[in-house]
Amino acid sequence: MIPAPEPPDPDCAACSKPILSGRLCLVQHGELYHHRCMSRTLELKVAEEQERAVEAKTRAAEAMDRAARLIEEAKRRRAQWRDGKRTP
Repeated sequence: MIPAPEPPDPDCAACSKPILSGRLCLVQHGELYHHRCMSRTLELKVAEEQERAVEAKTRAAEAMDRAARLIEEAKRRRAQWRDGKRTP
């Protein structure tokens, strides 16, 4: 009787190379990854998220500055209106 062939090693979801039997691998959402591939993937995600956070912080600071300018403009116009110096 011929023995059944062994199933092939599963492929890494990141690099598509086989994950050899006995090698350290990680599972995320049912997909297998080499430890090194998962680490690199996470490092890239962290870098992207940090970049997005910096951009969001910059946009928030710009929005706060604009809001402060608009508030000051509204106060100035209100004071002019009260003093009878109506502006168009």
